Amino acid sequence: MKDKSISYARKRIETQIEFQEKERKRKLENTRLELARAGISAYQRRKLTEAVNHFLTYIKILEEIKDVSPGGLLPSHFDAKQDLPELLMISGVYWDLVKLYDRTKSKERQKEFHHYLEKYVAFSKGMPFQHLCAEALRKYLTGDKPVHREEFRYAYKILSVHQCFVATALNDLLKPGSLENLRRYRDESLAHSVWGRAFIRFYYRVGPSLALQTDRLSPKTRRFLARVVDQVADRVH
Repeated sequence: MKDKSISYARKRIETQIEFQEKERKRKLENTRLELARAGISAYQRRKLTEAVNHFLTYIKILEEIKDVSPGGLLPSHFDAKQDLPELLMISGVYWDLVKLYDRTKSKERQKEFHHYLEKYVAFSKGMPFQHLCAEALRKYLTGDKPVHREEFRYAYKILSVHQCFVATALNDLLKPGSLENLRRYRDESLAHSVWGRAFIRFYYRVGPSLALQTDRLSPKTRRFLARVVDQVADRVH
């Protein structure tokens, strides 16, 4: 009889602990979006330390909810359809963290920058909003003089939905709209003729190699090539 009483008491305690844990996680779930929004607001007001604290707490809560180790949050932990607003929020949080850590100089902060950029790409690639994320990278490259230019350019290449390889490799030097004009010409003109489609197929075979060679050119030569691409884009517009 005594053993049964002990067993019953233990089960009651375990049930209570389980309930309290579920309640704690529920409260965390309710506060996580508030934290993310507070971080965005702080970032817009240039209260950067406050923004970072909110963003990191938001990510930490998600890691706890999904029961993953620190830094282990992945898109596969979410339902691509049901959790789309959350996935968009996560991508935006990582993007703001990437920009904040772009200017840091310590080795530890450099590692964090690379981690956040990898997460930004991971939570953007294959998503319905991927093209918006790629465009955010392009604008940052052309307008904000990033410190980690090569890393941003590589991320842009990964997220660029339509592979205009050489133009993408020169995107940080092109005039606004040039890349879009070339893509529009490809989709609205080249793709509608036999020779045009043949050219697209050929370009997709040799494009990656050409882009790699472009990356190895001197800054002066890259600027010259960018001017040529701009002229072509203006003519086909």
